[in-house]
Amino acid sequence: MSFVYPSFLFALFFLLIPVLIHLINLRRYKKVYFSNVSLLQEIQTQSKKRRQLREWLILASRILAISFLVFAFAQPFLKTAPGAYRNDAPAYVSVYVDNSFSMEKPARNGSLLSEALRRAEEIVKSYRAADRFQLLTNEFSGSSMRFMTRDEFLAALAEVQTGPAARSISEVMLKQQDQLRSKNEGGQQRAYLISDFAGNMDGDVSGLNDSSLVFAAIPIKPERNENLGIDSVWTSTPVISPNIPVELNFRLVNSAATEQSEVPVRLFINGEQKTPASLTVPAGSKAYGKVSFSVPSGGKYHGYLEIDDASMHFDDRFYFGFNVAEKIRIGILNGNGAGNAPEQVFEGDEQFGVKRFQGDRPDFSAWNGLDLLVLNQVSTLSSGWSTELNRFLEGGGSVVLFPSAENSAATTQLLESLKVAGLTGPRSNTLKGGRLATGSAFFSNVFEKNKRDISDLPVVKQYFALQNRTGNIWEPLFTLPNGDVVIAWCNSANGHVLVSGLPLQNAWSNLQAHAIFVPLLLKSAFNARGTGNLYYTAGTNTPLSVRVENSQADGALVLKKTDDNWELIPGQRRNGNTVQLFLNDVATPAGNYEIRENGNVLAPLAINFAPGEGLALPLGEEGWNRKLREIPSLRKMDASDAAALVQDIQKLEQGIPFWKWCIVAALIFLLAEILIIRFIR
Repeated sequence: MSFVYPSFLFALFFLLIPVLIHLINLRRYKKVYFSNVSLLQEIQTQSKKRRQLREWLILASRILAISFLVFAFAQPFLKTAPGAYRNDAPAYVSVYVDNSFSMEKPARNGSLLSEALRRAEEIVKSYRAADRFQLLTNEFSGSSMRFMTRDEFLAALAEVQTGPAARSISEVMLKQQDQLRSKNEGGQQRAYLISDFAGNMDGDVSGLNDSSLVFAAIPIKPERNENLGIDSVWTSTPVISPNIPVELNFRLVNSAATEQSEVPVRLFINGEQKTPASLTVPAGSKAYGKVSFSVPSGGKYHGYLEIDDASMHFDDRFYFGFNVAEKIRIGILNGNGAGNAPEQVFEGDEQFGVKRFQGDRPDFSAWNGLDLLVLNQVSTLSSGWSTELNRFLEGGGSVVLFPSAENSAATTQLLESLKVAGLTGPRSNTLKGGRLATGSAFFSNVFEKNKRDISDLPVVKQYFALQNRTGNIWEPLFTLPNGDVVIAWCNSANGHVLVSGLPLQNAWSNLQAHAIFVPLLLKSAFNARGTGNLYYTAGTNTPLSVRVENSQADGALVLKKTDDNWELIPGQRRNGNTVQLFLNDVATPAGNYEIRENGNVLAPLAINFAPGEGLALPLGEEGWNRKLREIPSLRKMDASDAAALVQDIQKLEQGIPFWKWCIVAALIFLLAEILIIRFIR
């Protein structure tokens, strides 16, 4: 029990007044002698006891009436939170309004966000005009870090809109704690969290160590928790070529409790609608579909998939972009005495532009702009090779390497510097058959699904066995019957390396004359000029890594939206043909973009919002009970209507007051005194 004005308790000294009055009113009885007083003595004894009881009751009534009257002026209350009841210093109140996309769901009166904004307004109006308020949203912008007057807060509140940023409640609570700690001026400190509390309740709360700070959670419940959205898209092949059909796969997610039948899905490429599709999505589940399209020529393409959904709209359209090369540029470096088998694969095909180099006289500067390098039995591998090849791979290029039979040590050293598979051997052992990884993504769309068991494989007489010594990601493509891997597809930096343990010589194998030799090189070329990332996700701190063409090293890259004038000069880091763009905390809208330099379009780019917001479910009663036990400073308030919320805020700020009951008690005891005086004699 606490008192708002404890100094009034000194008035309890006035309790001496009824005590003194009681003592003064005591009478001294005078003895009168009678001849027979037996009957009179009995009446006198009864009257004296009754009179004493009456006086004590009057005294108790007066003492209790005065006590409760003093208590009423001191205003007793029961604390419901640390720091309850306001003092004269300004209070500092931090109000978090969740403006993630999940707040677009329908509520009783509008959307969840509109309900949250009304609750925030009711909170600040429950405080005094002299108090200071902070409006915190998911963006954590610099302007939201300051405390404002009530009018400034209400003006800022009117500008809040949904966006792609999402925060866990633990992040928000830690931010509010840090901000309120900086305002240690003797006034109250309160933190309010208004959200649907859907999917954002995880996180580390060990940093919430201020026991004097109370966090009041105000859950806003949706009328219907349903959403239909596009979750992701991807192509079935790593490269898109002119006039070749491409399958674009997509996934729809339905969070509603009812099935969505025959949902129409529309595809647009460069503003032109392609053949649509339809898909049925079970209740509370996901469904996969695909649409086909082709492009007439090389160039830069922007596209999006679109559906119709009445509840939430941020994930109804999914953007993507890709670049189709006019030619795949290939450089072939032949060692002394090496044949021209790789060149014959690409000759006469307009998709490829081939440059030839002598392996002992490489022109490293000419590698810039190439997509694929084929090293055919190059034996003179100096230290400069590893530096240039690493730079080439970091720029997104790919390499095919056939080792030299004469200088395998140099090849092994080069592969180690590239952090890919190493060579052991040579080993002499004539082997037929083995296993070809026809189901690998490397060989996608090469072999028919029902004819992937290939028995006709190259005959190997001598070979270098490949071993993954670096622990890098690799994929064995050709494995001999004894388990030795002789061809593997390896990741290296931002590119790939196809490593063969078979020099292209008849004394080693018949690989160069075998049917699998052609798809090995063609798929290496196609994979080297893949579509890259079809899209990126807004709100992440990871840089956007994009391959650009014909870029000037000193030009600033500009990110421009294709359908309006929105543009940005992001932070950027170049590495050959690859550039990393850093958007940091910029609120980037979803859509199709162009990367421009000096007015020239270098590459397409697409950005989408994170899809998970539409699927998250609000926290249930069991989850709330667990969370309230986990965070002792967290309180849950009733947000069903304005009156209930205001009442909860009053309990939080004023505790449970008892001054009214004290007045009632004082009146009761005054009435009791009057009744005792009137009826007890």
